[in-house]
Amino acid sequence: MASPSKLAILFLVLFLVDRASVAQFVRGRRDVRRESKNAAKTIEMKPSFLPEMIKTKDDRSRQVKIELKSVNCPRGTVPILRTNITTKPTPPVNSRGYGFGFRSSRVEDAYATTMDQSGGYTGILGWVNVWNPKVEIPDEATGGYIWAQTGLSGDKNLNVAGAGWTVNPTVFGDNSTRFVIFWTRDNFIKTGCFNHICPGFVQMSQHQYLGGVISPISVYGDHLKQYHIPLLILQDSGTKNWWLVFQGEAFGYWPSDIFTELSAGAESLSWGGKVLRSRSRSRDHQWNASEPEMGSGHWPEEGFSRACYIDGMGVLNKSSEKSEPKSLTFMTTSRERYDARVGTWEGAQGSSLFFGGCLCYNNGPEWWLHRHIGRDNFIKTGCFNHICPGFVQMSQHQYLGGVISPISVYGDHLKQYHIPLLILQDSGTKNWWLVFQGEAFGYWPSDIFTELSAGAESLSWGGKVLRSRSRSRDHQWNASEPEMGSGHWPEEGFSRACYIDGMGVLNKSSEKSEPKSLTFMTTSRERYDARVGTWEGAQGSSLFFGARDLISFARERERELASSGPPPPAQTQVPLPPDPGEKPVEDGAQLSLVPIHIVSCATQLPAEFLEPSSDRQLVIGFDCEGVGLCRNGRLCIMQLAFPDAIYLVDAIQGGEMLMKACKPALESMYVTKVIHDCKRDSEALYFQFGIKLNNVVDTQIAYHLIEEQEGRKRFPDGYISFVSLLADPRYGGISYLEKEEVRILLRQDPEFWTYRPLSEMMIRAAADDVRFLVYIYRKMMEKLNALSLWYLAVRSAFYCRCFCINDNNYTDWPSLPPIPDDISALENAPEEEILSVLDVPPGKMGGVIGRRGASIMSVKESCNAEILTGGAKGPRDKVFIIGPVKQVRKAEAMLHGRMMDL
Repeated sequence: MASPSKLAILFLVLFLVDRASVAQFVRGRRDVRRESKNAAKTIEMKPSFLPEMIKTKDDRSRQVKIELKSVNCPRGTVPILRTNITTKPTPPVNSRGYGFGFRSSRVEDAYATTMDQSGGYTGILGWVNVWNPKVEIPDEATGGYIWAQTGLSGDKNLNVAGAGWTVNPTVFGDNSTRFVIFWTRDNFIKTGCFNHICPGFVQMSQHQYLGGVISPISVYGDHLKQYHIPLLILQDSGTKNWWLVFQGEAFGYWPSDIFTELSAGAESLSWGGKVLRSRSRSRDHQWNASEPEMGSGHWPEEGFSRACYIDGMGVLNKSSEKSEPKSLTFMTTSRERYDARVGTWEGAQGSSLFFGGCLCYNNGPEWWLHRHIGRDNFIKTGCFNHICPGFVQMSQHQYLGGVISPISVYGDHLKQYHIPLLILQDSGTKNWWLVFQGEAFGYWPSDIFTELSAGAESLSWGGKVLRSRSRSRDHQWNASEPEMGSGHWPEEGFSRACYIDGMGVLNKSSEKSEPKSLTFMTTSRERYDARVGTWEGAQGSSLFFGARDLISFARERERELASSGPPPPAQTQVPLPPDPGEKPVEDGAQLSLVPIHIVSCATQLPAEFLEPSSDRQLVIGFDCEGVGLCRNGRLCIMQLAFPDAIYLVDAIQGGEMLMKACKPALESMYVTKVIHDCKRDSEALYFQFGIKLNNVVDTQIAYHLIEEQEGRKRFPDGYISFVSLLADPRYGGISYLEKEEVRILLRQDPEFWTYRPLSEMMIRAAADDVRFLVYIYRKMMEKLNALSLWYLAVRSAFYCRCFCINDNNYTDWPSLPPIPDDISALENAPEEEILSVLDVPPGKMGGVIGRRGASIMSVKESCNAEILTGGAKGPRDKVFIIGPVKQVRKAEAMLHGRMMDL
């Protein structure tokens, strides 16, 4: 029994701590105790299977085992680092998830990662390079991790299990690099934990502990002192628990029943870095504190020994077979601060992910850090020319605001003009002088500044644009974006892109040199960019910068052409699909300007599309966008990608008359429509406009047929997303980062596609969904054999009609492609394929599907047939089965049996 003095001390502590924080802490402990109650019933001692690469000794010469501060516990106990969050004066809103997927108004996260979204995974591994990045503000944190997840980043049902290292002064009270794990089952809203701050993770190791300080740490630039921690997260095939293997030891596991989705396997795997950045930076103007570094604090371009890496990236499929990631998608929320890219180096196990960077204030000479002219960030002081007092002009021959002439001529090497500028500080008076064309033009007195009088912390070269906020507020998208530089991209080089040559710096001894290290920043890379290049006659390296959004450039052309001819196009950079046999598309290669037509009346569409003919057979990319796209939703845009143009058919502006004009082409056998997963698009067209989508090539079906044709097993529900398909080197090898950005916008505002006029983001997103489809189609046609082509035709037809079920049972749809004679004559000729629709009694669909889909998954695993349900969009009381007749009948029987049991 506790003594009165101890009770008094406990009462005093609880009284002093913020009551809301204590209540949050107590509720969190109670919630997770309930969550893990069942998990504690049976303790698993080790996973049933470990990949050979983890059990065998690593033979790389660079491998250095990293020791946590090891301890030895008595038998039956494990070491745990205690962190008492109630002793913190202002704990975060959710201390359990603090440091990864948190929910706190005080911090925002940034990340630079790569993700494999192919699905069907039971394990992830990687060798995570260890650093000690700088974190100056207590609320902030940084780290390098690997993690498995199911669900999208913004979904409330996101399940995550991960591990790595972190620097988190809020949780641990210091800036040491520490070993951490984390998990959640609801996107860190109510559940989720860091280490043992709340129950969930079951530790088995008696020699290491979570939160232990990692030592030694990698040394910048030293190839012999690069250290990493080997991590493996895998699912036990029997218990479905997720195990963490650290340095070859089964460290512990997350019980399967603390998750709602991950127990069925991981949909995606990620490697990379994350940063927590305090929102108070902008509110409290804490700009003198460095941004939190990621990785080593250096950019991934610097490579091995300088940038943080994750080597040996691997995945485990449902058969526990190890392989390299199939397709990687790169994501960064703040590219001006952080970035990620794949590279390699001598001694690497395949490709490595390099990540990191920041806008950190450099520890080198004081003149390297960034502070604009003005002394309070232009809040109360600061001036343009002589609009207000400050600058003292001395020149009697030139004047501020004067017109500069002549101006450079695009493409003419002999007519490129520039102005030589020098800004330097007088070592005696500390005034800042401007030297223009060799003349001391004037100066800024040192006493008008609060910081620059002591020298400059950073120097900058480049371009700036002021862009009206009213563009988005008033939907002024018809106005051209402001150009930067020459209005052309820096890749065009000398005589075409704007440049700054002869870049130089002066140190405190007034010694001139070239810049030591350059950090590139752009706030809007889809409009503007910068890069270093050179040219004949340059004084060293030059900075090329400029451009603007090419869609808006084309809008300007639209206005010029509006009075004549066919509809004016919007322009954007779109890779044209090359002819079959050419090399796959390389990122940034084979680019040309392709018009994007925004169509509101049928006369704006090509005649060969409106009037399909056997003499002019077409292959087009096809997709639809809308609000809750299905029979009950609203179709807003229909995208058509031709080899030489993209048409965005505006179903809102053009209405039913425009869509009816497209009906002959959409139902025609002479127009091949290439689309990725056509089910909902076809459903919306059928119920909203009476259009029966026909002659479709579904790239989702084609992909899996090629995989099966080449001997790779497809797992039930192992559907490939369009982002992953596009990232596959066989079909483009292009990262589609903007797709996730649009998904986030759609979650925030489901009415996104209804707004008019179309914004440049809407135009770009709609065009990007179809721009590569014809190229992908050609690559797939090269791979598919005759039997697979027949399967593709039949199953694409079933995809078009399955959700379009009504009372006539598909009798008004075109007939299905018959089995070709040359295939039916084979000894092992395929069986006829059918579509069966199974009615489910009201209220029984949940039982048919089972907990987390387990019941219907067992049917899928037993039958060689595809089984689909309508989900939330409907139809809610039907199950659709596609496949060979015998397999469909088998699935029907099993599902009928489940319904009888219910």
